[in-house]
Amino acid sequence: MAGAFRAGRILGFDVFVHWSWLIIFSLFTWSIASEYLPDVYPEWTARQRWSAGAVTSLLFFISVLAHELSHSVMARRRGIPVGSITLFIFGGVSSLGGEARSARDEFWIAVVGPLTSFAVAAICGGVWLGARSADVDVVKAIAGYLASLNLTVGIFNLLPGFPLDGGRVLRALVWGAKRNMLEATRIAANAGRAVAGILIAFGILSVVAGAVGGLWMVFIGWFLWNAAESSYQQLIIQRSFEGLGVAPAIERDVPRVSPDTSLRALAHDYILKQNRRAFYVAAVEQGDILGLVTLADLHKVPDEEWDATSVYRAMTPRARLITATPRIDALAAVQLMAQHNINQILVIEDGLPAGLLTRAALLSVIQLRTEIQALEA
Repeated sequence: MAGAFRAGRILGFDVFVHWSWLIIFSLFTWSIASEYLPDVYPEWTARQRWSAGAVTSLLFFISVLAHELSHSVMARRRGIPVGSITLFIFGGVSSLGGEARSARDEFWIAVVGPLTSFAVAAICGGVWLGARSADVDVVKAIAGYLASLNLTVGIFNLLPGFPLDGGRVLRALVWGAKRNMLEATRIAANAGRAVAGILIAFGILSVVAGAVGGLWMVFIGWFLWNAAESSYQQLIIQRSFEGLGVAPAIERDVPRVSPDTSLRALAHDYILKQNRRAFYVAAVEQGDILGLVTLADLHKVPDEEWDATSVYRAMTPRARLITATPRIDALAAVQLMAQHNINQILVIEDGLPAGLLTRAALLSVIQLRTEIQALEA
């Protein structure tokens, strides 16, 4: 997710925090410190309230992270790769490397999240009971609030609207009954739009009634509406292009540039003159290559250093290049480029470089396929 920074690695998953998370963290802290705690503990000082509010908000988002970790761990156990977990303004999201292979997998990957939230709520409730018996106000205030929040998160996520966890459970049930994942996704996505519409309507009515908090309900509903629509369209695209070959799009005659060529010469004598973004780096016209130098590599070096920097120093060595075989399909290639944020893939055939597969060539293949399908419709 653009605008996110890496916060660490937990259980083998990279955890990112999007800048929008800071907004909701601040809002939660403000709400707890200025609205909840003054009513419950009016004798507390402002410093106590704000400190407790910040700690509660931080612990709440740790519980959201636990919710997402449960999805990721279950997905990994079911054979689905997980790229990362990102916390953002609407909670958290796990970046799964593909769809579930069966309705059973989909069900367990989805339902484990709310179950985790309920478990955390139960634990916090137990801590609240203990703190109440021991008369420890700070722990009681934080634990009680976290128990109610996690219970709310669990219930909300079980709403039967895709892509919420409840919508994915619905999709799993319909998928298992109809044996058709696309039809199940369509039904779950429609349910998602219905849930989103209800949230938006309820939020608007709340605002009209004077509850400013209804705006948050409108934002959540709007987000779910768009997510449901885009998720279904994405699945349609995936199914349309599965198995679409890329062999005709592979550029097999890739120009070479000498490793001692300066970046200034690369920019003016190669990139601009040949109107292309990527070149093999090789000492000779034939034989193996040392790496690949691209326009993106040029961006990484300040302009004033171009004359003194060779393409050999700026290139991506062959050992670090993302590669594929000519048998990769278009969808997998696009996903591979998106996963690694690159514009080209080195194609390897019989252990040797066979050419480049570029993002532009892939988009051209997909566009042609789309136009032909439209004509045949």
